[in-house]
Amino acid sequence: MVGAKNFDRAFLMQSVELAGECSAPTNQLIPILLMDNELLLFLTSVGLLILYLILSAITEMGTKLPWKK
Repeated sequence: MVGAKNFDRAFLMQSVELAGECSAPTNQLIPILLMDNELLLFLTSVGLLILYLILSAITEMGTKLPWKK
């Protein structure tokens, strides 16, 4: 997995160099793009789980849809 992260980082840096001059906003986004993807995946999964649980509670597990009477 470490090799893949190094490859992604090298590919991103090479892409930036090939693109020529980068604007300031792009330079500020590069550390965000290199952030640990596992943490981002975990937080997204937790958010989706919470959204699913809230929707399930509102619709009583899909048996009563709020927009249909």
